[in-house]
Amino acid sequence: MDSLSQVIERLALSANTFFSGALCADTSFSDSAGSGHLHLLRQGSLTLCIEGSAPLLIEQPSVILFALPLSHRLEVTESSGAELVCAEITLESENARLVPFGMPNPLIVSLADAKGLQGTLELLFGEALDNRLGASAAINRLMELLFVLLLRHCCDSGDLKPGLLAGLAHLQLAKALHAMHESPGQQWNLDQLAATAAMSRARFAAHFKDRIGVPPGEYLTSLRIASAQTELRLGRPLKAIADNVGYADATALARAFKQYTGRSPRAWLAEKEAMPINSHESD
Repeated sequence: MDSLSQVIERLALSANTFFSGALCADTSFSDSAGSGHLHLLRQGSLTLCIEGSAPLLIEQPSVILFALPLSHRLEVTESSGAELVCAEITLESENARLVPFGMPNPLIVSLADAKGLQGTLELLFGEALDNRLGASAAINRLMELLFVLLLRHCCDSGDLKPGLLAGLAHLQLAKALHAMHESPGQQWNLDQLAATAAMSRARFAAHFKDRIGVPPGEYLTSLRIASAQTELRLGRPLKAIADNVGYADATALARAFKQYTGRSPRAWLAEKEAMPINSHESD
């Protein structure tokens, strides 16, 4: 399995399409549910409003991806003719928050420039318009595929800030990332990771920090915490999780967990289970 596929598997990506058609009223989207959003503007225009940023008029068919939760608003007028497909994007692991992807949030890609996405977009719009048997399930799976393709688009474009995708785009660093993602519980040290990347110790440490934005040890810790979060959601006991993700015992894991998230494992899990389901509201 390649490094990007490993990341996606651990993110436990899921999409829930909740709207398809003409947008007739301004609609607000909250970050309170912990979900990102993926909006496909098939035709027409709209204004994207994010607090602290100038309103952005989008006048051509585009993909608008909020990979991480961020409150925003889509505004339309009677003459806008905005036709959209919208989905909530859920990443069960918080690894993307601990170490950012390194892509814009939101990421806005004109459909005219999205050459590698055309086939998927045609299928998606076809399912959204035809409303055939199984359309809802098909659209959700296509939304998930589109998310993956957008991550690939960012890697291929090379227009990345420090973050995970910038590391995956570096052939040597990707080998070390692959090893860490495959075995987060292994007691990795800097020498082992540098050897995996076929780089000197100093060069590896410098390149890793420059590309990903954090030192290798901090990234490994964030990966272990993300893996622990996934196992907590599955109902596994903390002691067993600690063994799986490289901590001596449940106490050591709980200490690291609180340092990175600000909450104990129990409090984090209770908060996740209490989160509201819906994060959008029309005027």
